[in-house]
Amino acid sequence: MPRFYFNVQDGKAGLDVIGTAMPDGTAARVEALRFMGEIPKDNAPHIALDEDWRLEVTDSTGLTLFQVALVPGGACDDGHAFSATRHARQGG
Repeated sequence: MPRFYFNVQDGKAGLDVIGTAMPDGTAARVEALRFMGEIPKDNAPHIALDEDWRLEVTDSTGLTLFQVALVPGGACDDGHAFSATRHARQGG
């Protein structure tokens, strides 16, 4: 079974040196999306301050197979990033 490496790029995290054995690239992509869905729960303050978060999935040779990114957009009155969709739902 191939091994995939899930490397978080957030200015602090290191490389995944252990990796995870998965049946194929599709399974790795699904796992990457699940993982990226969890990141905002613990890191919302950092993401809101316009810090980009990216998950790069590589194979055993180090080749980047794909990336999933969280990129904040827009700006509040105080200059911090926000989600325009969420801001609109909350009434302004």
